Amino acid sequence: MRAEPLGAILLLTDTLSQQQWLDQSQHLRIYLAEQGWLTLTLPLPIQPVRTDRDTDDSFAERLDQHASRVTSRIESGLSSITEERILIIAFGRSVEWTIRSLQNHNLQSNDPGIRLIMINPRPANDQNPLSLLEAMAEIESTVIDLYKEPYPADQKAIPDARMRRNTMVRAGHPDFHQQVIKDAIWGRESDWLKRQVRGLINTHIILADKRREAMTPETMEVDERPPGIRR
Repeated sequence: MRAEPLGAILLLTDTLSQQQWLDQSQHLRIYLAEQGWLTLTLPLPIQPVRTDRDTDDSFAERLDQHASRVTSRIESGLSSITEERILIIAFGRSVEWTIRSLQNHNLQSNDPGIRLIMINPRPANDQNPLSLLEAMAEIESTVIDLYKEPYPADQKAIPDARMRRNTMVRAGHPDFHQQVIKDAIWGRESDWLKRQVRGLINTHIILADKRREAMTPETMEVDERPPGIRR
């Protein structure tokens, strides 16, 4: 919806969303496209569930195959994007897979244009919730954490928003922003979420980029030491 797009947004749906992946992402994708972004949604392969027929070895092999398929899907999505500014909006369990993919290919350090927006982030494996925190601590670019808690009475968010925030504080992350989702999390009734995502992108990505661009090299490298010999 612009002659010059603001950038590209890759939306990655939860690996347990199954047939709900379209409802989870479609309305947000169309809204952001109307605001000037190129958008692409990728439903990630569904996470395998252990059955009575699985042995430890066979299930481990299925998990390895699933991991390979997920990272390959994310790579293919990123390789199809040519815009300089790239955002990834990851839902639920796709968050940890996204971070792993970026780290495995060293994109996080080589391409600061890739920013991550997490919506209700969950660990890829509920049996190892700390793996998400460990992965988050390694991110260097902008991270926006949007969450809706508490969960239903029979569920608990682990790690929860407080644990994620504390992890990023301890890691000394300079550009982490966390905010609660105040309305429906997806679907047709997610008008508030759509505006919320747009506002956070404008504040912490678009305007932040403009401020960085406005800084001249001289401004960024001011030497305030008195004249004399530099050692």
